[in-house]
Amino acid sequence: MAKINIKKYISLLLNNLYAYWELNNNTWTDSSQNNYTLTNINNVTNSTGIINNGASFSGVKNGNDNTSGNYLTNSAFNLEGQSAISISVWVNLNDVSVNQSLLGQFTGFGPAGSWWLGLFGTNQATPGFVFILNNNNQIISSIAPMINTWYHIAATYDGSQIKLYINGNLENSLNISGTLNTYSPKRELQIGWDNSQGDFLNGKLDEIGIWTRSLSQFEISDLYNFGLGLTYPLLKSSKLNIKKAIAQNGKLKIYKPAEFNPLPLGDLKVWLDAKDLSTITKDGSNLVSQWSSKVGSINFTQSNNSLKPTYQSAGSSAINKDCLYFNATASYGGTYNLLSSPSSNFTSIGGTATLFAVARALYVGPNTNGTIIGQTNGSPYRRRLQMTSSTMFLQGTDGDYNGGNNSNLGEVNHVNQPLVLVGIAIKSDGTARHYIQSAGTMSCSNGSFPAGSYNFNGTLNRGLIQIAGAASNVDMLIGSAFDGGAENLKGEICEILIYNGTLSDSSFDQVVAGLKRKWGL
Repeated sequence: MAKINIKKYISLLLNNLYAYWELNNNTWTDSSQNNYTLTNINNVTNSTGIINNGASFSGVKNGNDNTSGNYLTNSAFNLEGQSAISISVWVNLNDVSVNQSLLGQFTGFGPAGSWWLGLFGTNQATPGFVFILNNNNQIISSIAPMINTWYHIAATYDGSQIKLYINGNLENSLNISGTLNTYSPKRELQIGWDNSQGDFLNGKLDEIGIWTRSLSQFEISDLYNFGLGLTYPLLKSSKLNIKKAIAQNGKLKIYKPAEFNPLPLGDLKVWLDAKDLSTITKDGSNLVSQWSSKVGSINFTQSNNSLKPTYQSAGSSAINKDCLYFNATASYGGTYNLLSSPSSNFTSIGGTATLFAVARALYVGPNTNGTIIGQTNGSPYRRRLQMTSSTMFLQGTDGDYNGGNNSNLGEVNHVNQPLVLVGIAIKSDGTARHYIQSAGTMSCSNGSFPAGSYNFNGTLNRGLIQIAGAASNVDMLIGSAFDGGAENLKGEICEILIYNGTLSDSSFDQVVAGLKRKWGL
């Protein structure tokens, strides 16, 4: 039997790990094996966390403070006197109006304690997440958090500087020096309370880790993990593409990461996935007659061989991805491919919706307008998601939501562009969140933009997208805007998701992270 060097697969994040609480199943045990099991005061409960379960805290507001609630503690835990530390935690808040404590060894301001991580509420002059070291050396995030949204918070101290990270990004830093303050008796660790100010937490925490060293930004990015989080034993190996690889009872157990599942993140109505061959009906020439949604019973079909798109596997497609290829020779006229589904399948999708597509559009001449998916054949136009020669946009009842014109990108010129992930969340106030993730350099009116993500908000120019109430004769089409062939797509489509309603920022980010990982973007 071949020998396996297990050391290669042990996460560096285990180095100097002082305590780690997964916060699952009301046990509150320390996964680091250092035995800092938490004591539950006033009935902290379990609820859904960023990974499995988390801890739910019920701070009660009284005036300008949360003056009662519950918390977790351990009397033996102690970071006092350390020369370097790191803290990592996921938080989801029910209220952001008052100060709240996440965790720390702290007893209020003044000669208060060695460290504290918490929230300054919107009733303060500068709201945001805050990290305090040695009494009043504090840094505050520029992000003022929203309720019901998961945030990854990390704070570090390396002996000369404190840093605060939100969702993997450095938010603030401050130069200080020395070891963490010591007290007699020492300050007790409190999670969800700061022991004198009140500041009980009203929200959820999950995956709390503490180290006696300063983590690098790369390690903090690993903990954030594109918004998906990381749990003990904190291993993220690209070599084996595994979540966990640990030795147990003399054997190597390998746990592969779960496949991306967009279902729990919202009211998913359409899920078209070119990786799932069971959803694609094709002939011996790979001409596709049906692409079925993985949720519900929606099918996109084509009976005319000359209009059928072609299934291409990762080994045969130009983008090296499983996809459906739509081979239009012109945006208007010429030959084209399309799939359609009756409008009756989409009456349950309301006036707010969230759409994602992983696709590529190629240039087929002036005024290239490549339709990914849309319900546009009729008057008034309903909606469609397009990649065009001039911009990416979502068209509404009688006007366009032009994402490009509301961003620093300018207009996106799709002349043989790379594969992109585009997401749009339509909100009830007439605005929309627009996201683009590119696998390669994009050519735009404001210049060339390297591979990466571009995330911004825009305004729907002429009111909400009309998802519901489409005319009974208006089919939903993929690859073309009209049954007779117009605004046709030349390019590949890998995946399409349509949610009823506006996804929260947290759910939006998780879909983006899942699609990026799945398609290698």
